[in-house]
Amino acid sequence: MFLLIKDMLKGRELRKLLDLSTKVSFVDGRATNPDSQVKKNLQSEFGTDHSKEISAIVTKAAFRSREFLDFTFPKIMAAPLMGKYEPGMHYGYHADNAMLIFNPPIRSDVSMTLFLSDPESYDGGELQMKMGDGDLRFKGQPGEAILYPSTMAHQVRPVTGGVRLVCITFIQSYIKDQQKRDILYNLNELYALEAEGMDQENRTRLDIARNNLRRMWSET
Repeated sequence: MFLLIKDMLKGRELRKLLDLSTKVSFVDGRATNPDSQVKKNLQSEFGTDHSKEISAIVTKAAFRSREFLDFTFPKIMAAPLMGKYEPGMHYGYHADNAMLIFNPPIRSDVSMTLFLSDPESYDGGELQMKMGDGDLRFKGQPGEAILYPSTMAHQVRPVTGGVRLVCITFIQSYIKDQQKRDILYNLNELYALEAEGMDQENRTRLDIARNNLRRMWSET
């Protein structure tokens, strides 16, 4: 299951991130995945003042978003990094690493790509997901975020012109199992859309069911 969140970033946040993209130090993207044979991009150098500012802006925007919270049930989120793709760069098909070595380590359950560049400003660079014999491709507007299971095989297609800027991060969820997360997300959506029109008894029963499922499935 995927979720596209429009306008995750406020205008001033997007402008600040684009400004920081001209100041932050970029390093080889394999710095965080040295064994990758398919990764050819740049990413913000971890731990610098500019990188920390990028991380703080994206983290604040994500945890402000009700859609993000309801979809991911976040327990821990990795510090977001900025990714940069210049012409000839790409990231071939892969699934995201299961464990990220932070303190404490983070299990990647949900991945997030936050788009910064105007899609008309660069050629190629679509985020492509394998779906059986087909695929899905995303090239979001500035400030939009796409959330998807970290287990999903995906790639960033080669950029052939312009520059693709994104921020990426990974979330460890309180609900480890993807199918259970999807069930709870749909129940919460149903509650938000229909609860006002229900009689009180049915509304209470639905509320109890969704909370008991979350209680039963959540990791502490």
